[in-house]
Amino acid sequence: MGFVYAVALGVLVLVDALASTPCCSLAPVWVASLALGLGAALGIVTQAFLLAAARLPRLVVAAVWSLCGAGAAAWLIDELGSLAKLDGPHSTLAMASLAASVLLVPFALTLGLSLQRAAGRGLTAAGDYGGWALLGALAVSFGAALWADRNLLIAIYPALHVALGVMAVVTWLVAATALASRLQQRRVSQRGFLGVALVGLGFWLTPLVSPRQLTQLVDAPLPGLVLNSVRTATDFDLDGHSGLLGGGDCEPFDAQVHPAAHEVPDNGRDDNCSLGDATVARVSLPDEVEIPSAPAPTSVVLITVDTLRADRMGVYGHSRNTTPMIDAWAKQALVFDKAFTSGGWTSIAVSSMFHGLYPRRMSWTRLVETSRFRLLRAPEKPKNNERVRATFAMPLDDEHKPLAWWLKRRNMYTTAVVNDGHSQFLSPKFGCAEGFQRYRTLDNLSPSKRDDKNTTQYALEELAWVPADRPFFLWVHYFGPHDPTTAHAGVESFGRALIDRYDHEIRAADIAIGELLDAIKALQQKAPIAVVLAADHGEWFKTKGRQHGRVTPDVTHIPLIVQAEGWPRARHPDVVSLVDVMPTILELTETPAPSGLDGFGLRRLVDGTLQRSIVLAETWSHNRKGNLHSDLVAAIDREFSLQVDRRRNAWSLFRVTPGTVRDENLLGSVERPELRHALDTFLEVNSQLKLSD
Repeated sequence: MGFVYAVALGVLVLVDALASTPCCSLAPVWVASLALGLGAALGIVTQAFLLAAARLPRLVVAAVWSLCGAGAAAWLIDELGSLAKLDGPHSTLAMASLAASVLLVPFALTLGLSLQRAAGRGLTAAGDYGGWALLGALAVSFGAALWADRNLLIAIYPALHVALGVMAVVTWLVAATALASRLQQRRVSQRGFLGVALVGLGFWLTPLVSPRQLTQLVDAPLPGLVLNSVRTATDFDLDGHSGLLGGGDCEPFDAQVHPAAHEVPDNGRDDNCSLGDATVARVSLPDEVEIPSAPAPTSVVLITVDTLRADRMGVYGHSRNTTPMIDAWAKQALVFDKAFTSGGWTSIAVSSMFHGLYPRRMSWTRLVETSRFRLLRAPEKPKNNERVRATFAMPLDDEHKPLAWWLKRRNMYTTAVVNDGHSQFLSPKFGCAEGFQRYRTLDNLSPSKRDDKNTTQYALEELAWVPADRPFFLWVHYFGPHDPTTAHAGVESFGRALIDRYDHEIRAADIAIGELLDAIKALQQKAPIAVVLAADHGEWFKTKGRQHGRVTPDVTHIPLIVQAEGWPRARHPDVVSLVDVMPTILELTETPAPSGLDGFGLRRLVDGTLQRSIVLAETWSHNRKGNLHSDLVAAIDREFSLQVDRRRNAWSLFRVTPGTVRDENLLGSVERPELRHALDTFLEVNSQLKLSD
């Protein structure tokens, strides 16, 4: 059986690898050799189990297979948080995942008994109609699992895709066993051990596989499953990184040293397997920064739009009429063509924006989100009817003060209107309200009324209430383009596809924002008011899904537009970042900035007094148990974005120019050493996320 499994898994992975990597590369052969060895090992273990099961009563064997399915179902339900999501907006999806998970029990029982039958009899008899029916059922199961893995909830719920990949592989292996002749156990075992030896070929060929090919294999469904399985098996110190197969661990027997470890200065070792020690820039404490005696020369309105991609706006070249109000206003402003977020989630991006720091430079506090989308901080516990659905973080105890704090300190009136949809990330309880004298959310309204129209209404009320005797700072956050998609009566429709409905949401947001911009224009006749418009992040689309929490250009490329007295009405081509918003507003209001910020006042870039060619973006996510399951960082210039998946040590290079193919990994065909140096330098000092309870 080891020989059968080796050949079956090797062929399957080879075909998938050939479809995922460039023609004539060595990578498919490399990963196929790993699959041969892994398949042989699985075959030997399975054969030993079947030989033992042959001596047990049928009921006991059936119970064992059922328990295997029950264990897999329990693991999947727990990883997906299906029970915790039954009461939320994704209840239908939760019910479907719960039902599918429960079906793993009869699936495992049927598959196990089929494997025993196939291993014992094969399908050599032409009249064995039951055997051929079994083979047909296995083929259908294999095709269904393979299709679901590639088409449903792409890049979302990693546990689901692991389960689907395993189901596809297992059904394939059982089908291969069913097709084989009656097995001669001893001879097959010997061949199986020879198959295990073939894995050595994979280790020997590893240096010949390029980083680009390695990333393509890790991202490919079945080759990635095999590669990650072998990496896990060779993670000898259990630090989450293998020292083999491109895993990046330079000390495979020391759990304190790995690519994601914190680099400790002057401790005599390279903790994160990268550059040498470096000095961390220090941000000035409040008492080290003077308080201006003169009032601010201008008021400022900061408008942020959740999940707004730059390339879906007319001002950034979109062919559809999605943002005519913003487009008209932008003609009197400075438009930054290459603006990028600093984080792929709202909680990360907005916190980074208000502190002028890249996210990893800050200290984060662990929060849990319940099935009712309440955020809780320890020691607070979910109520009896709630369950934990996910783990997040906010910088609740970070020593750096946010933008509104600095503006209030210099006697500006600070107010905010915030709509963060069904979440509580921007709730006044979790840090974003620090420094604001008034902080209004739409949480008092019914869910159906928490829309962009009412966000503008609240903002207009705040503008009417600001004191007339001093400058003000108003932050308005719109949520409309974020999922789930809502239809708006009287707003232009662009079609029924997911991206069409997203454009419809943007058009609805544009109408609401346009009303606010008109009101600001009227007030600008009386006193100077600068306006900054940005998004927290963009959105990634596939045929059947949408998502952020990534660092691909679809998510990182955002609008950033500034209208202020004395600023040019033009377009600026250099890269800028969301971390530039805080120092820019401090610059506009003549508020001294603390030292050590990652962002810069954009006027210095426009005037040419400061040169910068690379910005950074990052994101991470935790599962419901608080374990880190994604850690992504990107360095971006005017043409390309180099990103690293730190958990898998996978590297990718994408173009960032709107209108180009964005999902083609150009690593190896395009050289950008300066981007790699920027990433290595940043991670040398900020390699580990500072997260505490």
